[in-house]
Amino acid sequence: MGKIIDSLAVLGSSKFVTTINAILNEIFYGLRPKKVYILSEYKHEEGFKEKIKKSLNMLNLGADVIEKVIGESPEEWEKGIKNEKFDVIDVTPARKYMAIITAMAEKTEIRYALLKEEIEGYRTFGYVSPKELELWTLSPKLGIIKDIDPPEVNTEQEVSFLSPIGLESLLNLLALLGKVYIYPLNSNKVIDYSPVWGDVDISNKDEIIKATKDEVFKLCAMRSGMILPDELEQLKIRAEDANLCFDTNIFINYGETIFELLGNKVRYSSIPLYSVYNELSQYIENYQKSGRSDKNTINKLLGSISFNNIYPKLANLGKERAGDINIIKEVKELKINALNPLLVTMDLSLNSRAGLQKINSFAISNRGKYNLAKGILGKILSCLSFYSDISIRINGEDAYKIINYNRKWDQLINGTIKLQSEIKRFNYAPLISLLENDK
Repeated sequence: MGKIIDSLAVLGSSKFVTTINAILNEIFYGLRPKKVYILSEYKHEEGFKEKIKKSLNMLNLGADVIEKVIGESPEEWEKGIKNEKFDVIDVTPARKYMAIITAMAEKTEIRYALLKEEIEGYRTFGYVSPKELELWTLSPKLGIIKDIDPPEVNTEQEVSFLSPIGLESLLNLLALLGKVYIYPLNSNKVIDYSPVWGDVDISNKDEIIKATKDEVFKLCAMRSGMILPDELEQLKIRAEDANLCFDTNIFINYGETIFELLGNKVRYSSIPLYSVYNELSQYIENYQKSGRSDKNTINKLLGSISFNNIYPKLANLGKERAGDINIIKEVKELKINALNPLLVTMDLSLNSRAGLQKINSFAISNRGKYNLAKGILGKILSCLSFYSDISIRINGEDAYKIINYNRKWDQLINGTIKLQSEIKRFNYAPLISLLENDK
């Protein structure tokens, strides 16, 4: 499997992520080098090279990793590259002058990975599927390499912890190997929830949308940004000259996504409500103490996580101030202080009562158009994992189990997912975990 070559060279960026992504792109497109050279302006710390070697070992490649420091000027690069011999040089990362001079190397295949969205190149490997980039040969002949050949996995590690972005990366790599399905398992700790969504082909938009008939799947779809509220454009207009204050249900149903949709300007001018914070914060303690949870506790827990991620430095002013009456009272106080609060809620009753108190308010719904942008599936599965175990199946085989577990505080805030590998040859999760934690 794959094309065995003596040497692959990549231009060493100052960022680990772009350097390792260039190497892994080449490997997933079929190269199996015996030696990997990092051509650099300056010497990286020793850990930089060791992380690359560890990553390659996980893919069953015992390649030597060699850093060659050339210098920080075009003259040094022209001289340093002149007599070097490599089978392939990938010039994707690093500076333009380095790429131009390196491309002059004789008897060497020069390659470049073209990303339509260049910023995505700074994400964990796999977040942009190798299928989504174009791997070009620039010399000796211009062309595109089309055949993807994922490497075998060599790791005994069965349990991994990934972020939602890392899980998205894993799903993309698994999709290179065949059809990927997700489905819920009955073993869960949420006593009043039985999933009604079934096998879902993650590449099939209609199947994902159909799964939102399950109330929890729909909640997670909303929190991930898959369902955009019908009133979004109206809210953007209202938010232009207002200080937004969000009700409890906004943090539960839309979470951090609400600010991703509205933008940072709105976020920085918004005002957190202590009555909302106090209502939500008690559920973190309840969750961490209890071995079993109910659906309402998990809903409020997710809302609390979102509140803390949006307003991380807010101090708790006491549990006595919570509930709708206190929300209205608090917003009225903001108005008296010459601010322009706009209460945003999904509670039509609260919206009406706010109007009677001459408080500006805006109601949004859980209806809207569907948006299956990059990164959303990882967020959905992270959310779903709070309610039940989930299986990831490839070509009819159970490859992973996402485990519903009692998370510690940092795992709650980061949305960390716990995965149990069921089949060794599909186990890219430890590699992604390494890349996420060692950037």
